[in-house]
Amino acid sequence: MQQHKNTSIVWFKNDLRSQDNNILNSALMSSNRVIGVYFLDPKLFETTKYGFKKMDRYRLNFLLETLQCLKRELNKLNISLLVFNTAPEHKMSSLVTSFDVDSIFLQKEWTAEEQSSLEKVKNVLPKGIKIQEIYDQFLFDPEDVPFDAHETPVVFTQFRKLLEKNSKVKPLVEVKPQSIHSLIDQHTEIPNLIDLGFDSFEKDDRTAFPFEGGERSADLRLNHYFFESKALGVYKKTRNGLLGLNYS
Repeated sequence: MQQHKNTSIVWFKNDLRSQDNNILNSALMSSNRVIGVYFLDPKLFETTKYGFKKMDRYRLNFLLETLQCLKRELNKLNISLLVFNTAPEHKMSSLVTSFDVDSIFLQKEWTAEEQSSLEKVKNVLPKGIKIQEIYDQFLFDPEDVPFDAHETPVVFTQFRKLLEKNSKVKPLVEVKPQSIHSLIDQHTEIPNLIDLGFDSFEKDDRTAFPFEGGERSADLRLNHYFFESKALGVYKKTRNGLLGLNYS
């Protein structure tokens, strides 16, 4: 069995893409082997005290499509994606031990539930595991914003003008495959709706949201919106519409 030094886990959350992913790229640049992990936390599907689930079958189906796409794209980079239907604190420690992991890379969050989830994971991890949190969900990096959070302008136009004048959008991060990063022997199947206790469905032809989940579909959608339909050119006229592919 080939020995690997500096094995890292990329804990995917809402950053379900292989390209322009600074978290994934940082892990690749500092590790000899990278393993992608995603947790379908059952708490997402439980009925809350308000009487509904945080995620029901339509949003869940979009997420599962996105995970299938992510798995295919990571495979092109010679990276395995493991998907588990469990809370992260129930599985992360055993993954770290099994694959002799040194570091865990993930998207930096500040909201209560995400921070609570991370703290639960930290509490069960072996000592010495490095947690690398990286902001990667913003157009402008928080470090480049020219004011403190409590000074954020109330009016969006003022906010936009300050950023346009004093900040720059960081360049695209191109994530390249490297032969040294090998796929692992362990394999997991991405579940379907029925596996997770939901009824399957077919999309209605009349839907205003006919899109499939995944970064490839997102690329096609952006190209259509910006360049093929040129819908951006009339955005101010259509932004308050509710139905139709090119409204809000």
